Amino acid sequence: LPAGLVTLVVGAVGVLGASTLPRLVAFGAIASMGTAFIAIGAFTPETTAAALYYILHSTLATAALFLVADLVTRRRSHARLDDTAPPIAQSGLIASLYLAAAVAMAGMPPLSGFIGKLLILDAFRDQTALVWSIILGSSFLMILGYARAGSRVFWKASALEAQPDDARAEPLAFTATIALLVALVGLTVLAGPITDWLTDTAAILYAPEGYISANRLEAVQ
Repeated sequence: LPAGLVTLVVGAVGVLGASTLPRLVAFGAIASMGTAFIAIGAFTPETTAAALYYILHSTLATAALFLVADLVTRRRSHARLDDTAPPIAQSGLIASLYLAAAVAMAGMPPLSGFIGKLLILDAFRDQTALVWSIILGSSFLMILGYARAGSRVFWKASALEAQPDDARAEPLAFTATIALLVALVGLTVLAGPITDWLTDTAAILYAPEGYISANRLEAVQ
């Protein structure tokens, strides 16, 4: 549990201070794993079920944001966030994809990241307030970091006079990114049955006797 808390804080601070978009996403992945480690470290069926749901979410969200980062870096003259660059090609679509992926990674409603963090916080409702404070505080830092990066890449770039680069539309890359975001929407809409299934899975992990007896093979005579 302490290692998970430290990992989450390191990841959130890294998101806030990241100098490039790929580094920002990498620190976001570290923060997501820290959140999952916190839930797993409590070693209860409830927290484990919440961790399993959050891991499903973070896998999809991290992949989507990495793809968005790739779309951006391939269209900019440099990868640094502290230097303003001209507008990129397909900036409106890419900005929309970035917004959706960043909302998911930060754990904001209405996507599955919010549900995952809510499940984890609810699992710690009777324990120390330190977990709540670190998760919520880290989420705030990540929101600031993603907003800072988005404003520098998309908003400030639109104020420049230079024209966007003539880059290929790359339909496959956009399709893959949109598919991951659609999967996140599905994970949100189907959160009820998915969490029920994961709750049963976590219960089996902590009490495997029934599963073992149901799948035991008779010894061959």
